[in-house]
Amino acid sequence: MNDAEQGAKEIGAMLDNMDKKKEFEPLNGKLYHLKQDVEDNLIDKPLFDGKINDGSEYGLQFKVIETIDSKGNQIVYLYQKIGAVWSGEGKHPNLLMSGSLDANVIDDQEKSISMWKNTSDDGEEWVSVKVEKKYEEPK
Repeated sequence: MNDAEQGAKEIGAMLDNMDKKKEFEPLNGKLYHLKQDVEDNLIDKPLFDGKINDGSEYGLQFKVIETIDSKGNQIVYLYQKIGAVWSGEGKHPNLLMSGSLDANVIDDQEKSISMWKNTSDDGEEWVSVKVEKKYEEPK
């Protein structure tokens, strides 16, 4: 086999591998309280919310949020709804909320999301976030 044939074979194997569905690995992250100024006024301020009718059942739901960066510049962000969560009260002592992410957010498959209350050793409160494959009841 010459170099060109070997290269073509490796590219073919790489493309075949790309088509294989990979097992979803859980994602983890942290959430903090909204930014506030020295007088505890929120720096992140909702300006508008609404939806764009795209032909789907619920449309594309958006929020427009104004904030100030560390240099004092105004920035306006556009956020899109990606899922829904509900209170976790009574399910587990530290479960703040849980719900699901829309199918189009990650891998075109619906995922579950959970948010857990945490406190650091120095007393700072934060929320850990976990996104994982949605559990399906056996049929």
